Amino acid sequence: MGMTPEDVAITLPSTSALGDWYANILFTRPEQIVLCVSEKSRLCVLITAKDADTIAQRIEDAIIEILREIGVADSQIQSEKARMAPLAYGATTDAPAMRSVIGSMTEYTKNLDFFLEAEELTLPEIARKMSDMICGPLQYARPTEAAKKLLAEA
Repeated sequence: MGMTPEDVAITLPSTSALGDWYANILFTRPEQIVLCVSEKSRLCVLITAKDADTIAQRIEDAIIEILREIGVADSQIQSEKARMAPLAYGATTDAPAMRSVIGSMTEYTKNLDFFLEAEELTLPEIARKMSDMICGPLQYARPTEAAKKLLAEA
């Protein structure tokens, strides 16, 4: 993504209602996909990995798009967008909470493989379907519902 070691070393406390977002590049065909998952809600977004210099903006756009689709009020979306700035990159460490998010990302990766093979859906449609599935770390709530609740409480 064109980051320097100094970019990756930045550590800022998260101020967003949905928490930190974790991302991984998945080597799928015909193109690579970036899977992003919210720490607190487990909401997921998917974008293509092309054009590395626009990935950060496209992730933000995808987050805003899914929040609109699930019925989050524009005022809550704009507040969350403001809380997500500034963007900081960091390496994933081995903390228990991060391991849990990585476990969720592994589940999403398995589901993504199924959706890519079984259906003709766009990446935002797949992300929405996966975010509507129950999630163990959320006591079997849906990430879409968790996101709405967190944003309403913020």
